[in-house]
Amino acid sequence: MSKRSEYLRENSRKKSEERNKGLVEPAQIEQINDIAYGPLTPWQTLDLYKPKQKTPKDLPVIISIHGGGWIGGSKEEYKFYCLSLAEQGFAIINCNYRLAPEYTYPSPLEDIERVIDWSFQHSKEYGLDTTNIFMIGDSAGAHLLGMYLSLYPFRPKAVAFNCGKFHITENDPHDRAIELMKDFLPGEVSLEALEKINVFHTIDQNYPPVYIVTSQEDFLQSQTIQMVAILQSNKVPFTFQFYASKTHTLNHVFHIDLRIPEAKICNTNECNYFKTLIDYKR
Repeated sequence: MSKRSEYLRENSRKKSEERNKGLVEPAQIEQINDIAYGPLTPWQTLDLYKPKQKTPKDLPVIISIHGGGWIGGSKEEYKFYCLSLAEQGFAIINCNYRLAPEYTYPSPLEDIERVIDWSFQHSKEYGLDTTNIFMIGDSAGAHLLGMYLSLYPFRPKAVAFNCGKFHITENDPHDRAIELMKDFLPGEVSLEALEKINVFHTIDQNYPPVYIVTSQEDFLQSQTIQMVAILQSNKVPFTFQFYASKTHTLNHVFHIDLRIPEAKICNTNECNYFKTLIDYKR
């Protein structure tokens, strides 16, 4: 593991502990934790969160692909964020996936496919409405979600990209992700290799509807703006939200910090967008 990757993995964990300190698990949400969706534990495990209220209908599903720079992050770090989404009336799948450098690309995409397969195989057991599956990803998780959509046939009802990373450049000294690619990509990190994982190249008119978010101090803001332009040029339905505050800073992936009001507003708006697309005819 490179020093950069080692630092980011530990920093992700520490930031999560600080961000989630003092938060309380909502009593009205049922948690089913550490479900194996593949043979490699704890990598291939997921948590399922659902409202406890009994409903005659299966619940629409949101699958969360966490961020962490391809080398860090975990379902434990995203627990409170995903629990808050479950409070909006969804069944939330909060999953781990294989990280670099222990595993290289495309291992995370294979795990996302396994999670989706698990959702269909266990839909009756857990009351999951697989006709209404939504997917969300932030930062590197947005990149993985975008690459998954380019390589696998499954199409969710809609996706959300929050403060996403979509393209890694080879010679830009300001692009800190290039160093991480030495751990993430198998073989040589070349311009050709980076272009093969460029999400911008994968957008076409068959893309699912997109909800896309950035903020005033998101260091990946320019990538979101570029993605918006590409979605528009390909006639992909999308909703774009830019969040700012005059009283405090909204940094990269602000939406997972439930201590700030804009996070709750952003997540509610995102869930409400998904709700407009749910097919209730089942």
